[in-house]
Amino acid sequence: MVRLHKILHTLLQIAEDRTTDGVKLVAKGSMADLKVGFIESQSILHQLEVVCKNAVIYPEIDAGFATIRRAQMLDAMLRYNGMDPVLMYLDQEAQLLVGNAVMQLIQARTGSIKDALPYAECRLKRKRPARPPIHRPLQSP
Repeated sequence: MVRLHKILHTLLQIAEDRTTDGVKLVAKGSMADLKVGFIESQSILHQLEVVCKNAVIYPEIDAGFATIRRAQMLDAMLRYNGMDPVLMYLDQEAQLLVGNAVMQLIQARTGSIKDALPYAECRLKRKRPARPPIHRPLQSP
């Protein structure tokens, strides 16, 4: 109970502090215990991907715009690689789930979101696997 009171007191002090702007973080423990990671990205698709991926975990997130825009970008990627777009025919919930699966597949093949973005943003084309030789049966004379 004493610990809870101390945390609440700290939160109130931080909330009342008008000398700083921006995000205010409260760490449990000391400043040495605080580890925060931010990834700066100029990629719109990367930002949309984070929103869409988190929308499955946190259903209260309204990912409507992000889902539709990412679906458009993934359809453009399909067209860029010589395939027909398919996400535009799906409803929004299906676009979210299929888009997440597509991005997960691209990330699995490239190793990371950073390496997946050039393919998904139409800056790189996928490498087509070599076709196996066609074996024809021998014809008798």
